[in-house]
Amino acid sequence: MKNPYEILRQKETELARLQREVEALRIAIKLLAEETDFKAAQKTGELTQAEMIMAILEEADHPMHISDIAIALDKKYSKKYPPPHLTSTIYRYMKQKKFFRKEKKPATFGLVEWPAYTEVLEVNGIKVRDRDLRGQVEGRNE
Repeated sequence: MKNPYEILRQKETELARLQREVEALRIAIKLLAEETDFKAAQKTGELTQAEMIMAILEEADHPMHISDIAIALDKKYSKKYPPPHLTSTIYRYMKQKKFFRKEKKPATFGLVEWPAYTEVLEVNGIKVRDRDLRGQVEGRNE
């Protein structure tokens, strides 16, 4: 007869492997569903998630935290997406070097065509990027 502790250890190892496989399948199903949604959206003329996210970022004109993007999507398009789902969409395009880029702050994204900058500052009631501010301040001081 086999040692019951050894059998238990084998079964636990097998269970952990099966749980990882199930999670991988769940992710694959979500990605396939997104592809189907993307193709259906193209046929009906609806915006894709990436297009909606790009519109939100373009409207804001500065990088945004993923939770702020989710809130803006809900307000503008009445679409509720959980932030991890949006992050996955953004990273998928980032891997292809399309549309989005990761900013220095955690879970904050911008558009790839934007020049790098750290923050948007408000000066005299006007929002300016710090790279723009340097030039303006230097120009005024001269």
